[in-house]
Amino acid sequence: GFDWVYYESKAHVHCSVKSEHSAAAKTGGCFPAGAQVRLESGARVALSAVRPGDRVLAMGEDGNPTFSDVLIFL
Repeated sequence: GFDWVYYESKAHVHCSVKSEHSAAAKTGGCFPAGAQVRLESGARVALSAVRPGDRVLAMGEDGNPTFSDVLIFL
């Protein structure tokens, strides 16, 4: 499965894929569905409630917090 995915542009996607036998694959991935994320509105929601088009707080290229568009949720 995917370990992480970074969308530099629609034509350039970076990703890390781990073996299906990894510890993360056995537990359902890197974050549980109930993990909280902050939306640009300031609301905190569970990852399971995040939808494409939402903007979530992430780490920017410079290492500082920034809001990023959700493109897809696997």
